[in-house]
Amino acid sequence: MAYLSVKLDHVAALRAARRGQKPLPSQAATLAELAGADSITVHMRNDRRHIKEKDIFVLKQTAGTRLVIEVAPTEENLARVLEAKPYMVTLIPELEREITTQSGLTLDEDYEIIQEMVQRLQAVDIKASVHIEPDADIVKRASKIGVDAVKLHTGFYAGARTEEEGLAELGKIERAAKAAGKADLMVIAGQGLDYQNLGPLVKLGVIDEFTIGQAIVAHAVMVGMHQAVRDTLEIIRYEGAGV
Repeated sequence: MAYLSVKLDHVAALRAARRGQKPLPSQAATLAELAGADSITVHMRNDRRHIKEKDIFVLKQTAGTRLVIEVAPTEENLARVLEAKPYMVTLIPELEREITTQSGLTLDEDYEIIQEMVQRLQAVDIKASVHIEPDADIVKRASKIGVDAVKLHTGFYAGARTEEEGLAELGKIERAAKAAGKADLMVIAGQGLDYQNLGPLVKLGVIDEFTIGQAIVAHAVMVGMHQAVRDTLEIIRYEGAGV
C-alpha cells in the first residue's frame, strides 16, 4: 500500500494572502496526521513567499510523522535544512516567478553539485531525494549519485489535454518508477495530483508515496482537513487494493 504525504505550501499561501500569522502550517500538519497522513511535505522556496524558515523548525518540533523539506539546490537552503534536520530533503528545480514547479531536474549539468549536496545531507543522517523528470535514464543518474529516493514529476501527466497524452505520460511514469524500483530507490510521485487523476497512478502499483498539496488544501476549505485527507487516502487504498 502506498503512503500519502500532505504538502502544506498552500496553507502558507493563505497566510501570505493577508500577510498575517494564520493559518499555521504546523496546525494543519497536526490535523493531517490525525487523519492518517504518513508524512508532511513543505517546499521552502528561495524567495520564502510561502513557507518560511521558522516554519520548517516548528514543523520539525511538532510533526508526529516524517517531515520532508523541498528546496532548490543552493548553499543557503542547504545550510537551513542541515540545521533543521528533517527526515528527508528533496532537491528541486526552481524558476524565478514560477507559480508552481514546472519540471524536474535532469541531473545533467548540475550532476556534481547535486551529488555533493546529497553526500552532505546523508552525512548527518538526512535522507536525500531529487525531484526529476519521469525518465529511466535520469533515474539511473540519480542512482549513481547515491540518493535514497526519487520524486517523479507528474505535472505533465496532470496537465495532459487528451486521453492519449495522459496515457503517454502515465507510461513514462511507470517506466521511470520501475527503473527506480530496480535500483532499490524509494519512488515518490507528485505535482498537480488531485482526486480525479490520482487513481490511474495508484493502479500502476509502482509508487511508494504520493505527495499531494493544493488539491487537499482546496478540498479542505469545503470539508475540513480531516475529511480531505481521508478522501485522498480512500483513493489510494481503494485503487491500491485493485478494487
